[in-house]
Amino acid sequence: MRKRDATRHALLLAMTGYGSNADRRGALDAGFDHYLTKPVSIDALEALLK
Repeated sequence: MRKRDATRHALLLAMTGYGSNADRRGALDAGFDHYLTKPVSIDALEALLK
């Protein structure tokens, strides 16, 4: 998605049940902007989407 002009600046959120540091680092290294571990707080999700 980062290579396409239309989605280059999209906000990318990873939401997963895996919460190890390696999992987090892998997602962020892959280009995600934020890494959320389930269960995700609705307040936290809303804050990121504003």
